[in-house]
Amino acid sequence: MSHLSKLLKNNYMKTIPDILIYKDHSYFTDGGTIELDMRDKKGNAHSLVLAQHEFIEDEDCLNEDYPNEYESCFCEHADGEVTKWGAWYPGRLYFDNTLIPIRSAEETTLIRLVEKALQEFKANPPALAPGAQPEYQMEAVIMMDAFLDFLRSQEYVNLAGQM
Repeated sequence: MSHLSKLLKNNYMKTIPDILIYKDHSYFTDGGTIELDMRDKKGNAHSLVLAQHEFIEDEDCLNEDYPNEYESCFCEHADGEVTKWGAWYPGRLYFDNTLIPIRSAEETTLIRLVEKALQEFKANPPALAPGAQPEYQMEAVIMMDAFLDFLRSQEYVNLAGQM
């Protein structure tokens, strides 16, 4: 087991809840970054980020201070707000800003939790917030599906393994 895996297992696995409930999502226009805003049973906020994975050679997103990291350029939230965001390793999964090892127990747990959140969302979609568009619910399903599809793919393993 790698040092990072041991550190995660000892320090962070305790913070992965038994259940995650979908609250919101953001799609970043940096080449595919998806952020899922989730809540646990107690209502505590948790963030799952799948860092950009479409334009790995995008010179506009290179982080000059850290050559192996890329800066996420802009984030477009579901409500249309656009903000600048921080840097992540391309093609990698983060839980509450912690890098998750590829094909680890932590990653498997998080995939299972997102699958359950997606099933629950499809079975019992939340009421739309005032002013929200009906397309928002379909977009939420598309984002969670895209998130899971990429994490299950060999492309994810190949790309994440390069970083």
